[in-house]
Amino acid sequence: MEFYEMKESMVLELANMFMNAFNAPPWNDKWTEETAGRRIRQMITGDNAYGIAGYVDGKLCGMIVGREEQYYDCVHFEIKEFCMDISMKNKGLGSILLKEFENRLKEKGIDKIILWTSRDPQTEGYYQKKDYETNEYLTVMEKIL
Repeated sequence: MEFYEMKESMVLELANMFMNAFNAPPWNDKWTEETAGRRIRQMITGDNAYGIAGYVDGKLCGMIVGREEQYYDCVHFEIKEFCMDISMKNKGLGSILLKEFENRLKEKGIDKIILWTSRDPQTEGYYQKKDYETNEYLTVMEKIL
């Protein structure tokens, strides 16, 4: 697998993979090329944004992107999006991509990774197998405006 830092010229390709991945189970979202492109562009052009895309034989197979955040005692990285091409799932490529990303973050001096995921054995279970833990002190809250 080859890895490339995400840049704006990759948005269309990344957005199409993102849209196909998240419009499929278990998420069943309703992304369009336009909304997915806007989201990816926001993720890769923001302050302290960082992401990589993985390719196998020249074909995009996955991406991880998020942002670095300074806290009083350490530097966190919040993964905002992580997805794989649906035709390449369950082949271990996501694990390879995630490990490469973790190694790069460690080299950048990141102390901790934080992410949100759905409470589903397929998603939460994936991260638990990679030594991520459900945070017992935090709750996600929302308010519809």
